[in-house]
Amino acid sequence: MNLRGILFLSLVLVASYSRFAQGQTLSAQKIIDARIRSLDTRLNTPVTFDADRVYLGEVLEKVSAQTGVSVSIPDEDLNSGIPLTCHLKKIPLADFMNSVWSLVGFSKATWQINVDTQQNTPSYQLLPTAASRALIERLNKETEQYSGNFANLLLKMQAMTPQERQANVHPLAKAMLMDDDTIAKSYVKESQATEHFWSMMRLFVTELNQEQQAQVFRGDTVSLSLKNLNSVDQELVRASSGHSYIIHNGIRTENTPDTIRFAFTRYSGGNKKHMARNLCIGVGNARGFTTDVYMGAMEYSLNLLVYEGWILPGDLRTPEVEKQSIHSLPILPEENMWRHAPPIDLLLTQLTDSLNVSFVGVLPEDNGDRTAISSGKSAEQCLEDLHTRANLMHKWRDGILLFNYPVWFYGDDAQYSYALVKQLRENKRRNTGHSLMLSDIADAVLTLTDAQVKRLAKEFPQVEANRAKRPIFVLYKKYPGILSKEGLLVDLNMVTMLKELKLMPPLPEKDTLVEMRIIEEIPSEAGGSKRSYRLEYQTMQGKDWMGLGNVTILP
Repeated sequence: MNLRGILFLSLVLVASYSRFAQGQTLSAQKIIDARIRSLDTRLNTPVTFDADRVYLGEVLEKVSAQTGVSVSIPDEDLNSGIPLTCHLKKIPLADFMNSVWSLVGFSKATWQINVDTQQNTPSYQLLPTAASRALIERLNKETEQYSGNFANLLLKMQAMTPQERQANVHPLAKAMLMDDDTIAKSYVKESQATEHFWSMMRLFVTELNQEQQAQVFRGDTVSLSLKNLNSVDQELVRASSGHSYIIHNGIRTENTPDTIRFAFTRYSGGNKKHMARNLCIGVGNARGFTTDVYMGAMEYSLNLLVYEGWILPGDLRTPEVEKQSIHSLPILPEENMWRHAPPIDLLLTQLTDSLNVSFVGVLPEDNGDRTAISSGKSAEQCLEDLHTRANLMHKWRDGILLFNYPVWFYGDDAQYSYALVKQLRENKRRNTGHSLMLSDIADAVLTLTDAQVKRLAKEFPQVEANRAKRPIFVLYKKYPGILSKEGLLVDLNMVTMLKELKLMPPLPEKDTLVEMRIIEEIPSEAGGSKRSYRLEYQTMQGKDWMGLGNVTILP
């Protein structure tokens, strides 16, 4: 089966798993409880295993090989590609299975563990339930409603007097999902920053007509020329743009903004991705924009809501072990501490080793991969530092420390199935382990998103390296026979496609395109290790094949 088929199957099987789980030889369990353990003592087999962002399906394969107990998730299931990080030291298999169940579960949206007793020895399968598969849509729908309510109240309050805003502090706090008014009060206190905030809210209402405002709330970006604003508002907007100059090659040049743009989106900036949709106002020009987020306070509330939903029956928040002091972490210099900090997975290993416990986690990939915490604090304080600095939630299950991050429950855009990875590995092995073939790269580039390609690049960099050559792959998939020394005769349909893909070669006057081909160049032992594919064409008047572009396959 090719990669496209695997991706399609991962979607089709979502519906079929729920029916399969009702088979007579299966027993669907929430967790591996004492009764199941007593029936299958193999579940007490100790597991010692380390993984740094290894696919869940692969982790379960390795754990099964180590214990002799079949534990799996269907390779075609999208969730088999969850990147799992763990540090396990002689943990009973049942405890590990329960920790994974708890790690990916959510209130009213837990997974299930299917126990198959058809064979002589039971086998176990972790599966998302229908409720857990619907969780992403559920959370996003709820959050969109929260965000809309918050934005509408802010836009209503921009027309109020300062005294009227003071009287609306508590409704504002409720719109931010907060019981306490402290943060809401910061929106109405007298300050230059607060005045600027409400002025920008006013701009949204006064400069955009109703249709443009609706367009923004539908998810589009609306841009306006600053020339259309009055002089006072132009100065207000330019004050939001930060530096009015740029320095390039040591030369300082003016960088006057000329555009203001409005968006209502899940803002991603720096190393953070927001759960809520935020009213974002950007100021800049063709060289770049400075974007301010005007509803970021809601993220704090959503973090708390996700954490509460993540705590399942049987989980612990702060057991006694967290009172222990941590003294075994490396001593880091106070200045620029984070620059000297170890990668997050190593830091968690050091932390849990000092407590003599194990951990399992889903870790964010966009936090710079480094977070500094200091020795001498209690474990509870260190874990709180991780929550504050890396947005890592934690809880405990059967003595195992679990980590996850709130945005993960809103959907991992980079996730793909483990089956896809296994197929690529097998294809590479068949190709004597040197590289992927053109067809493999074409399927991956054309079927995966940019976020998925970026994650896949850790093992298959040649896919990301050739991402910009999508037009060549489109041409190849439409005309697979073009991969040959002889090439293909060009017809009118191919000419049309070449023009659409912007691959039409430059032709001399009164000359005609005759043939196209992709030629494979396999290097000799002395010539290097890269396999390349060159797109070439031949014209009516030309004697030789002419190169148009090449795709280099990395070793």
